[in-house]
Amino acid sequence: MKKGDQIAYVPDQLKHTQRKDWLCTSGIEFGFIYSIIENRAAAFCRYWNPYNINVLRTLANSEITSRRDLFLYVSVPQEQVDATIDIIDKEDA
Repeated sequence: MKKGDQIAYVPDQLKHTQRKDWLCTSGIEFGFIYSIIENRAAAFCRYWNPYNINVLRTLANSEITSRRDLFLYVSVPQEQVDATIDIIDKEDA
């Protein structure tokens, strides 16, 4: 996994859920990797608002997430992810 990869966060209690049902399952969150922690099994992720997938749920910072709970999953056009990363990078500069 790398920066910009789209992901689904699937907690342990929902790992039995069929992949085709993820979009309509409460508790599964969608977003993208913002950075990877190489020496730990974790990534900093940004998640989309579950009520409006066009905006981030958290604006101020990324959330650390165990990589064992992350699965590659495309939920929005990649251009949306790339544009959002560009905005975040410019704000952090």
